[in-house]
Amino acid sequence: MNPKLRVFLLANGLRADAPEDEAWNFYQDMQTRGVVFDGPEQIGGDGQRSIPSAPATPPAVQPVTPQPTPPPAPENNRSDDGFTRALEIMELCNRHGIEGDQRTAMLKPEVTIDQARSMVLDALAQRSVAHHPGFAPSGPQIVVDERDKFRAAACTGLFLRCGLPLDGERGLVTTLEGCGWKVDRAHDVGRDFRGYSLRELARECLRKAGQSAGGDPMEMIGRAMTVSDLSVLMSNVANKALFEGYASADETWEIWADGSGSVPDFKQNTLAMVSEFDDLDEIKNDSGYKYGDRSDTKEVYQIATFGKMAAITRTTVINDDLMAMADMYMSMGEAASRKIGDVAYGVLTANAAMRDGKALFHADHKNLGTPGALGEATIAEAIKLAGLQKGLKAKQALNISLQYFIAPKSIEGSAEIFFASNQFSADDKGSTRTNIYGGTRFQRAYDARLDEASPTAYYFAGPKRKTVRLFFLNGNRTPWLESKTGWTTDGVEYKVRIDVCGKAVDWKALVKNAGQ
Repeated sequence: MNPKLRVFLLANGLRADAPEDEAWNFYQDMQTRGVVFDGPEQIGGDGQRSIPSAPATPPAVQPVTPQPTPPPAPENNRSDDGFTRALEIMELCNRHGIEGDQRTAMLKPEVTIDQARSMVLDALAQRSVAHHPGFAPSGPQIVVDERDKFRAAACTGLFLRCGLPLDGERGLVTTLEGCGWKVDRAHDVGRDFRGYSLRELARECLRKAGQSAGGDPMEMIGRAMTVSDLSVLMSNVANKALFEGYASADETWEIWADGSGSVPDFKQNTLAMVSEFDDLDEIKNDSGYKYGDRSDTKEVYQIATFGKMAAITRTTVINDDLMAMADMYMSMGEAASRKIGDVAYGVLTANAAMRDGKALFHADHKNLGTPGALGEATIAEAIKLAGLQKGLKAKQALNISLQYFIAPKSIEGSAEIFFASNQFSADDKGSTRTNIYGGTRFQRAYDARLDEASPTAYYFAGPKRKTVRLFFLNGNRTPWLESKTGWTTDGVEYKVRIDVCGKAVDWKALVKNAGQ
């Protein structure tokens, strides 16, 4: 029998010590079930052995005349080695009850006997864990190799303690279930840790890291901040509080400005401006077509980094000042959002030079209205100035429609009275005259930053893409929070930053009135 056929039969259940006649009968039974070996069945001859259909009675054993055995070829020696390897592997599998896909994987030609022994040990270890999971203690059911579960539960408890919302609780439950928790409410996960003080949590983190949790509190907390998950948990709270503060900030620049700008680096960048196409000419019978052309220009801008640092010290942990810590990082998030607003409104108040070297609001740009209080006349003038603006070639009128009214807090009251009134101005008492600029004619934004520059000046703006655009590094509008173990402070230092700049795309869709 071909040794490879023998290995094939062993892999399909033949006893390792079965004699050759038994092996042939086993193979004959497999053939009747449609399982056939793809290869020569015997060594020598045509490589095939005729196996009769299953007889009713065993055939009489015929005497076999011994035939001279040809010397084995080198490949047969290799086959004998493979046969011996397969026998050893089959004995291992039979001894330890390993069957199915695991047995088949071990019998692959490329698997050595040493690798097979290692695979057997792995299979036995997996079987032991599956049948003997061990004792599950009460309380927070956490073991050393369940770090994700520990972090999820501890973070949820900290969020609940410092009043941070569990945004999208259903999604958080799904995340926790991915860590092995089977819960209906995220609150259930943090319940066991909600009563932990930061000092107790530091000791728990050290225990889970296999470190000593005793000793002086200051020394113990310092050790927990460096060798355990405590710094990770504190960072998660800081991040959560930071973004909560950032999202809750009441900013008005998004009403009228475009925040879609993105740049890949801190180099100077250019914003290209292309002119309108030439007017079409009348084509007469004896004239041909002429090429039209477009001119272009550009605005230059460069983003900047704004940031601040803060720290969670060992004193904060010992004093259990979790609420104070959360408030601090919420304030940092608000500061990041506030800085973006500073940049946006700074474009209006700084009145920086444009591509032609003249200020954004300049008489030559025809975007300065006659100073006066908000009313029918000043609004009509602003609409006229924007509508008559022309393109780069100064040929075609752009017909820009003003959509936004931007003003300081000082005139918010009088402005809202005007927009809600049916009369044009305070000295006009005609009840039959309709205020065509009232209601929702303009989206309105009032901001105290404008008061610092002028308590009376107000602005009108056209479509966002034609006025002021904010650019962010790689389009990331949220603040970055980075941390490292402090050297000058006993704790973890955090650095928050935002990379942003603002630029007026053009002056044509912006109109300013100094007011009175």
